[in-house]
Amino acid sequence: MASKVPSVKGGTKVAQTEDFVGPTGSQIRAARALIGMSAEELAEASGVGLRTIRRAEQEEGISSVTRPNAVALQTALESRGVVFIPGDKTGGPGVRLKKKNENLTVNAL
Repeated sequence: MASKVPSVKGGTKVAQTEDFVGPTGSQIRAARALIGMSAEELAEASGVGLRTIRRAEQEEGISSVTRPNAVALQTALESRGVVFIPGDKTGGPGVRLKKKNENLTVNAL
């Protein structure tokens, strides 16, 4: 059963389902690095506090941030071209960028 997703400044919304677990701390760090986004910029874009972001990024595995904050972080990053890749039998979770031709806006590194 899908539930409401918090709005994110300038971003799109991701589907939030019962099995949504959110990004790992490593995924958040890697996603920011891929698009050249500071933690301060992510806080502004997502509406999530800077201290919460810093804490989430230092955690191993799935972050302990609240579900709405996890959705807000992931949505803010996805709206800037990040694709979250879940872990499976062949490898752990990760991130990548959308294809260049998908109307992508990425900050210069």
